[in-house]
Amino acid sequence: MTTEAKKTIKHGQELLARVSARKTEIELTLALVQADTMSGQSAQRAKALEEALTSVESLLACDLDELPGMAAGQLSRWLESTKNLPATVLPHATPQREKAPADPPNP
Repeated sequence: MTTEAKKTIKHGQELLARVSARKTEIELTLALVQADTMSGQSAQRAKALEEALTSVESLLACDLDELPGMAAGQLSRWLESTKNLPATVLPHATPQREKAPADPPNP
């Protein structure tokens, strides 16, 4: 296997890992939106997230062992077009780090 072929495979694996992470993030955001019955915009927000998931699932239907250049380009564009989708759709649901429990006060 040539060095170029190894680079292409590595790039494909990295791209798929980023797509998978974004897809999971969108799925989690969709679950939050669907649970948010207080907002009148929940249906619109859910639709935007569902459309993003549908489009990536169709892209992932190709042979992922040998990611063709066209599919890789489409996945890259999907990543770019959805990079702010979870934050835009549900801005108050940005992940926060858990704080370490505070030490009890000394008496």
